[in-house]
Amino acid sequence: MTCFVCQREARLLGTWVGPDGRRFCSDRCFNLFLGGRIMIDKSPVEIAALEHASDLAGEYLESLKKTDLVTLSRGEWMTLVEVIVTGWGDSKQQADGRLREDLDRLSDPPLEFTDPSTFA
Repeated sequence: MTCFVCQREARLLGTWVGPDGRRFCSDRCFNLFLGGRIMIDKSPVEIAALEHASDLAGEYLESLKKTDLVTLSRGEWMTLVEVIVTGWGDSKQQADGRLREDLDRLSDPPLEFTDPSTFA
């Protein structure tokens, strides 16, 4: 299940609110839903996605032989943004896919059938 507020994996609090089954990943998202203005902590998957996107951005800047962002042309800047956003999204999508596969394996165990002729 995903958090009603941030759409991330509802990982900690898992609070259900009302009959519609809303779920929240943390106290912070729950408070935000109630009208608070709180910064949301990143999940381990999001931290890994940031690190991956950062690595890709560094590789792109190295390929340009530039480190000062002010010297980037508009096209180079737009490509850098695309590299970061795509890297973040790809990493999150792969992690979400692995999580779905794990959940599918856990939530749908193989059924064991008993031969009816063995019943007395």
